[in-house]
Amino acid sequence: MACASLSMIFLGATSNPAITMIENVVGPENNGNAWGTYSFITKLASCIPPLVFSGVACHLGAPANPALYGQLIAGFYTVGSVVSSALFCRAGKYYSNHMKMVKEDEER
Repeated sequence: MACASLSMIFLGATSNPAITMIENVVGPENNGNAWGTYSFITKLASCIPPLVFSGVACHLGAPANPALYGQLIAGFYTVGSVVSSALFCRAGKYYSNHMKMVKEDEER
């Protein structure tokens, strides 16, 4: 429970900046489409991992050896956190460059 709480504190803090970046990049006329797409993708992304996890767990024989579940959860969590953090940093760099270009265009 403590690890789940910490993950919400550290990784959950990325959703608000992500939404702000999306809104600023697409512009006010497309905010509704952006919100819809963001909601769809996040809901879809929350449905797929349990299917993958259960398939991997069954393939590795976790039902017969429940001790594997802890290792599998730690592995899935670590891989997901590392990949999402890297992609969030990449998105932040793109967003910074995009906002610089917008500011330069406004100054002209």
